[in-house]
Amino acid sequence: MSRYSPSREMRVIGRIGVPKAPAWMEDAACLRVGHEKFFGPASDEGDETEEEKEAREDRARETCDGCPVRAQCKQYATGFSNGLQVGVWHGGNDDQRKLDHRKELRRAAEKRRRERQAS
Repeated sequence: MSRYSPSREMRVIGRIGVPKAPAWMEDAACLRVGHEKFFGPASDEGDETEEEKEAREDRARETCDGCPVRAQCKQYATGFSNGLQVGVWHGGNDDQRKLDHRKELRRAAEKRRRERQAS
């Protein structure tokens, strides 16, 4: 799994726990682009249609395509197995990360099964 642990990367500011950004994020292509491309509209701004969401996510993926820290971003985003990480990260959206997580669980189960058979 991921070497990034959200709980390990927490720092406390007053009484609120705020995640500390990993150093590699300074090199991310999305750093100064604006969050609205990678995340849906705020709840008070209304919903976006499925077509609007797909178009927004396509624009976000274009930014991710040439990012020098895409591998670190994927590892970081998949470290949030509790589903807290939403939006487009490393060029993948929530559904793609869930699918990747299920594939990883199946690979790990198959590896354990083979190890048990070999012993």
